[in-house]
Amino acid sequence: MDNTKYLSIFGAFEKAPLEDFLKGIFKGLSEEQSKSLLIEDVSYHRLNANVVTLEAWMCMAPMETNQWIWVRVEKDDVSGSVQEQFFTKDSYRKQALSSLQECLDYYKEKG
Repeated sequence: MDNTKYLSIFGAFEKAPLEDFLKGIFKGLSEEQSKSLLIEDVSYHRLNANVVTLEAWMCMAPMETNQWIWVRVEKDDVSGSVQEQFFTKDSYRKQALSSLQECLDYYKEKG
C-alpha cells in the first residue's frame, strides 16, 4: 500500500482551524468552566452533497461522571444557513439546548 498519497491529506487536516471552532463554542464561558470540560473528539463531517458539520464531543470532569455534551454545528450549502445544536446525555434525541452554558447549567442543577 502506498501511504504517501494520504500524507498530504492528513497534513491539511492538521492545519484545519478546529481550534477556532472550539473557541467559538466556548465563547462566554469562564476559564473555570472551560477547564471543567474534557474534549474527547472534534471532527468535520460531510453528511451529503449539501450539508457539512463541525462536531465536538466532550464530558464534564471527572470523566467517570458520564456527564457528556455533544455540540453540532451544521451548514447547509444550498440555503447558506448555519444551525448550532447542543445536547446533554438527557436531552439527546429529545430537544437541543441553546448553548454550551445551558448544558453546563443543566448538569450543575442536576447535581
